[in-house]
Amino acid sequence: MNSKSKAEKMLEIFNQEYHDILVQKQLLQRELEIQFKQGKRKENYNYCHNLVDAVYDITEAIHTDLQNKDKKEIEKKFWD
Repeated sequence: MNSKSKAEKMLEIFNQEYHDILVQKQLLQRELEIQFKQGKRKENYNYCHNLVDAVYDITEAIHTDLQNKDKKEIEKKFWD
């Protein structure tokens, strides 16, 4: 092999290695994006879960108050 073909072969090898590194970095980037989205989804789930719990607690308190006072209308204190 002459020096030109050796240089071309080396360049081909370097290009392939560079391509492989880029593919690995893209895969890592996708995995990081998936992990970020999963974390964000979990945060949203927890926020919504807490919100539903709060709504449930409020409605339970109102229902108990209505039952205890034998009323059909919600008192103003629950709206403030």
